[in-house]
Amino acid sequence: MATELSEGFSSLLNTLEDLTGRLSKDGSDSSCSELASKVLEIMEDFPPLDSSLKMQGSAASMQLHMMAITLWNLAVTLKTKDNTSYELNAQLRYIACSLVFRSSSQSTSSTTISKQLTMAVKTGRAWMESNNYTMAENSLNLATECWDRMLRLQGDKGRSNTDNTRILFKLLCLRAETALKLSNHEQSFELVSKAKDLLKDLNKEAGYLSMLCYNFGVETFQEALYEQSVCWLRESYELGKSDPSFIVAKKQARTLRLLANAYLEWDVNTYWQKALNAVGLANSEHAHPSGLYLKCSILLRHDPHDLRLPSVMEETLSHSELTLELALSTIRLAAQHNRLELAFSGLQQLSSRYQSSHDLSKVQLLRLELLLENGQSEEACQVVEQCITAHNSGSPLELGIKKRFHWLLWEQAANAYEATNYSGSLMWYNYSLSLFSSDKVDNNLAKLQRNRCSCLIMMGEYTKAEDAIKVALRSTSDSPHTHFLAFKLALVQGDTDGAMESIAHMSSCDTDGDGEVHGLVCLAAQLAFEKSNRVVAIKALEHLVETSHDPQQSLTALRCLARLRLTFISPDQKDKMAGITCILGYINTAYSKLQKAVGKSSEASLQDEVMWFTKVAWNVALLCGEPCQEMYQLFLACYKLSELAAAGEKARQKTCLLMASAISLQLARDCKEESEQVKLLEQVLHHVSQCNDVCRKMLTNSGDSTRTLLGLYEFEAHLRLNHHSNLQAILDSVSSQPSVELKTLETMAALACDATSGHKPTAVVALKLVINKQIENPDYSQCSKAYHSLVQLLMQREASRDMAGKEQAWQVFVEALDCISKCNNGEYPEMEILWLLTKAWNCGVHLYSTMHYKEAEQWCSLSMKLLQHLTTLRASYETQMTSVYSEILSKLQPSSSLPTCTM
Repeated sequence: MATELSEGFSSLLNTLEDLTGRLSKDGSDSSCSELASKVLEIMEDFPPLDSSLKMQGSAASMQLHMMAITLWNLAVTLKTKDNTSYELNAQLRYIACSLVFRSSSQSTSSTTISKQLTMAVKTGRAWMESNNYTMAENSLNLATECWDRMLRLQGDKGRSNTDNTRILFKLLCLRAETALKLSNHEQSFELVSKAKDLLKDLNKEAGYLSMLCYNFGVETFQEALYEQSVCWLRESYELGKSDPSFIVAKKQARTLRLLANAYLEWDVNTYWQKALNAVGLANSEHAHPSGLYLKCSILLRHDPHDLRLPSVMEETLSHSELTLELALSTIRLAAQHNRLELAFSGLQQLSSRYQSSHDLSKVQLLRLELLLENGQSEEACQVVEQCITAHNSGSPLELGIKKRFHWLLWEQAANAYEATNYSGSLMWYNYSLSLFSSDKVDNNLAKLQRNRCSCLIMMGEYTKAEDAIKVALRSTSDSPHTHFLAFKLALVQGDTDGAMESIAHMSSCDTDGDGEVHGLVCLAAQLAFEKSNRVVAIKALEHLVETSHDPQQSLTALRCLARLRLTFISPDQKDKMAGITCILGYINTAYSKLQKAVGKSSEASLQDEVMWFTKVAWNVALLCGEPCQEMYQLFLACYKLSELAAAGEKARQKTCLLMASAISLQLARDCKEESEQVKLLEQVLHHVSQCNDVCRKMLTNSGDSTRTLLGLYEFEAHLRLNHHSNLQAILDSVSSQPSVELKTLETMAALACDATSGHKPTAVVALKLVINKQIENPDYSQCSKAYHSLVQLLMQREASRDMAGKEQAWQVFVEALDCISKCNNGEYPEMEILWLLTKAWNCGVHLYSTMHYKEAEQWCSLSMKLLQHLTTLRASYETQMTSVYSEILSKLQPSSSLPTCTM
């Protein structure tokens, strides 16, 4: 070599050779694709070869050439084996072609240029097969350059060479196709025009070019490029004129029919005449039925009353090659453009033509469709009856035709039903029934019998309706729709048991949970409402609640159930409580559903539901009248529902808990079983605690008595549970309330004094609190009773040796005497003064008898002071008491004898 290759160039060349070798050895499609991609990357970086090095004869040139031949042969082999993709085939050919051009880019050899031209053309075709038209265009442009170089070498001799002309023709055709694919329509026309100019030397290629233009016309037509499609199809027709053979005539007619369609799609109003001319020319070339159909279509679209139409229709329908489908399409076309006389005339013609054929049923079917569409019911009935007679007399309808007949008959029946023409609807359904085999049982027959049953119910023919539903049940006993119709029939007949049984059957059909049964039960409930059958409506609604997956729908059903049950509420207490128990169940179910729904959404509708059920729970609780377990449960439900409310419902929660506490306490009072009573009392304490929590969270008015009542309930519950350690704290808390009433303290004192559950120390404190409260606003009558109770509690027996109790009682007596002294005469009941006097005197006498002289004198002295406050009764006791008291004073010495007078 004259000049050594650079190290960089040599490295690239070696890499390229290595990849090429690997390509030729690895036959898998994926590996070849990967290697081909790497080769393409190397080719992009490959430097241009310097022409001054005369690489054609160099080692590098030969090396590139050998690689190109290897890859080209590989592509041919793989394609022959049909085990490679179009993309890989194009890539391999492109690489080989590129290598050949690089190895001999400056060649002046006609053979080399011809080889390059062939390779470039085949590479372009390969890219076209892989739908890569951009690369195809590049390769074909390269082929065009080779062609130009070859012509320059060959001169005039090359231009007159037929083989060269044929190569140029194919190259122009390929370039035209590529340009069209790339939407270069003008370029494509120019290239076809150049190819057309070559036909004077290539007469046999006119058919090929005509077909190519036809294909271009089809492609542009499919792309809605109708103007371009018209141009291509006209060109195709002109090119095809040169061949008068019958086969070409048929192709020419096909081209002209498509040309007519292109004109119509382009602009029917502007080009309808050209479309008509084209199809007329097509029919003169080859009278095909589709051409005649197209001519009818053009005439109808332009002017449905064109005088040429009858003869064209006649010609079309009498064509020997006419298919029944195209004939029926022609009839439909006339009907669509309101040429019914032509349509029915054509049907008559077709009936005669297919009289002895099974295809006659298709003609009759179209006749029926047209009659029904145009409201000719009587004529339609005649056609149906003829077809039914033929079907049942040895000329059965094909399955597809029979299905279409059923569809039309059912459609007419449905329309009649919607128009409340139930007898007409039944007539069409009966026609459909006549097409069923007598021994056949299937879903369609069941559906048909259900439809018939619906008509018969509306007509009041219940016996026939029962027969129809029995047949339907035999066909599909597991169909919820069938059981729904049985329900509807039972409902209108007033058969409540039958209706409820049908609802149960419907429920048993709900195995998939697809909502179908659910919808039918909804409808059943609605029908029961409309018929004022509340028992059945309740049954349907309860099933609805159990099965519905829609919270709102369930809540609506529960609302309806609650309202229905409220209408059942009876004055009889037993029946009333049974109804209330049912409503309580509905409310609890509603709470469960609302609890789940409100947690996921805060929609206003759900809040409305919460408030509605809250109010119902409250009102129904009040309906109970007397405290009972149901009343307690309803107030508790009301509380729980109010917790779900978005708006503040603390006041309602407080009241509900207060009521629940009060009811639980009353139930505990009435309970005879100890364990149950304990449970109820603990329940009271729990609700009191809850209510206190609610009170702490809200701003309560100073006059609110809730806390006082809660303290009272808590006091009684602890008292009955013998939780005595808590009583004093509760008593202090209640008495410290600004709003505490005297009656509350009196009640607490009475509870503490109770013989069965009372607690004496607490009772003493409570009575003292009562007395203190009474003295604030003196009511001496009530005050006297409190002193009475307190003294009675401390001195249950005057002879008792309980000196501590007597000391406590002494203080009470002193306070009572002070109170009596402060009031006006007559304000403090005289009998109560007498009772205190007697208690004190007897205690003194008893103390004297046990030699507690000093204490005895004190008690008797106290009694004498009380005597001073008697009015009417004073005279009865004064003389004797004075005498005895004087005797006691004179005989206080140890030697004195004891007095024996007691009162």
